[in-house]
Amino acid sequence: MSKLETSPTRPRVYLASLGLLMVLVVLVVVVMIFLRPDPEVLSQRARDAFMLQHFDQAEADLAQVLQQRKPTPYDSMLQAQLWMMKGRNDEARQALTQIPDDHPMAPQARLQAGQLELRQNRYGAAETYFLQALKLDPKLERARRELIYIYGMQLRRAELSACFRALSEVAPLTYSEVFLWCLSRGVTWEAAEIVETLKKCLEADPNDRWARLGMAEGLRELSRFDEAEAALAPLPDSDPVARASRVRIALDRGDPQTADRLLETGPADDVDLALLRGRFALARGDGPEAVRQFRIAYKLAPTLREAVLGLGQALKNTGDLAAAAPLTEQARKHERLGSLVQKAAVDKHRDDPILMRDLGAACADLGRLPEARAWYNLAVTRDPLDTEAQEGLGRVKQLMKAKP
Repeated sequence: MSKLETSPTRPRVYLASLGLLMVLVVLVVVVMIFLRPDPEVLSQRARDAFMLQHFDQAEADLAQVLQQRKPTPYDSMLQAQLWMMKGRNDEARQALTQIPDDHPMAPQARLQAGQLELRQNRYGAAETYFLQALKLDPKLERARRELIYIYGMQLRRAELSACFRALSEVAPLTYSEVFLWCLSRGVTWEAAEIVETLKKCLEADPNDRWARLGMAEGLRELSRFDEAEAALAPLPDSDPVARASRVRIALDRGDPQTADRLLETGPADDVDLALLRGRFALARGDGPEAVRQFRIAYKLAPTLREAVLGLGQALKNTGDLAAAAPLTEQARKHERLGSLVQKAAVDKHRDDPILMRDLGAACADLGRLPEARAWYNLAVTRDPLDTEAQEGLGRVKQLMKAKP
């Protein structure tokens, strides 16, 4: 009989070794389970590290968290911050969108997503995110101010004024903000700057309608008419804002026939088109048609200077001096406000509470009550003892309460 056949100890040694190995494996697993950091503890530690600017540690801890479970909204927000630091804006935006609307961080997440889009000159997408943020939190001041920048660059005066008004309801406005609000009703910004900015927007998003419209207006201001028409080319004739822009380009070119043809169609209740039709009617001596068109514009925008002046002139031309008289008085008030705004543009007048009070009164006289309140607030802040400003502010607040 061989030695192998007579050795009873070898199977027993093998089984003992296998048993020991299994015990060791179980012990390792148990140790790993009990010694592995809890993901919630790791997540909090990662956020704390980020706040202390220990960014490598925050990233490492977050990576361990995401290996153990799906990200929470807090994880997604931290991940977005870390990616933003690396310039990975698309990944950061995607992380921000993972935060659901019903989470407390959602408004801030939408705001930051909009700021990322704004940084990449995608104004349309940025506007959408800012509006979402405000829907979740109407008091989010930063989102309003970002929209003011977008609307200002795109020359969207109606939206700009509405945004200033909404901001004034939740936060005190600075002198510069109230001044810009007043100025924005009839002034075009630096056209060259607008054109260059909106050109980048169109490169980032060729379907950005408002960028096209704003760039075309800036190019027209610079007398670059061919480029302005090229900017508008993708927009259909059914677009009333584009149609009005094409009319203005034709007029600046000295082509009244094309302008007149464009004005024959298009919506009848559009402010810009009604103003342009009124101007055409005045130019060809058709007083009744001028009155009709300017009345449309005035009804839609009774505080718009161009509507007031146009209707007043049309009524005078038709001999209706009685109806023109109140509009003449309104025109005088517009001129006064314009003079005050010009004075307010001078740096040395920025701290003049009397000028602010006068601007408040001038806006109130024209029914521009939110702007009047903003100017009066500034005046009272500068000089709390100005009883005239205090009384003006009180009157405006009462009128705003009574106005539906």
